[in-house]
Amino acid sequence: VPIDDLIGSIKAADINNALPRHRHQIQHHVLRPVCDGGEVDELTGLILRGTFSNPMDLPEGAIAIPLMWVYLAKANDDGSGLFARMRARLTVMGNRQKREVTKFEAYSPVAHPVSFKILLIIHMGDPNVKIKVFDVGQAFLSSEQTRAVYVRHPPGYKLVEGKHSLYFLKLAPGEKPQRTVMRLLLALYGGVECSRLYWQAFVGWHIQYGFQTTHYD
Repeated sequence: VPIDDLIGSIKAADINNALPRHRHQIQHHVLRPVCDGGEVDELTGLILRGTFSNPMDLPEGAIAIPLMWVYLAKANDDGSGLFARMRARLTVMGNRQKREVTKFEAYSPVAHPVSFKILLIIHMGDPNVKIKVFDVGQAFLSSEQTRAVYVRHPPGYKLVEGKHSLYFLKLAPGEKPQRTVMRLLLALYGGVECSRLYWQAFVGWHIQYGFQTTHYD
């Protein structure tokens, strides 16, 4: 089935069920073209945000954390659930960092879903209250990485130091991954403390606007 025929005609959930779990299993899959497009969009956004340092040799005593791709078929915004595009997210393999960060350093409080439901019920019939939902792309990248974390090149790609900024190239068939690493500058998804870093940035932003924290939730 041509890729263009899948868009808007099949449920995104069915696409996700058909996606292989590992990247190497997608190389000859029918969904490979849309996965490629998602990877390009993700890498472009990461580089524009300044997520990585320039490639370097791994400092002595440091460890290099591998990166991995995670794919998700996104649905239309009209509530139909029909497939619209493929989201490719580059994540840190945080399981390689378990001995570096304590549970307290990685813990990030979250609100209980009941709290949101209560707020909706209270204000649902109020004509003066408008409720909007926003999906912030690459939200974690709004917070900076505080520790020295070094990562490998994205699977299937290499990051190259350009004249003004980084850029990425797809590895040629049979080309081996680069041996250099990049220092992680922003809280990329998957890192053990990245959720905590984002929470701290999120709370700090609201406090600057006059909000106060509570301990009820």
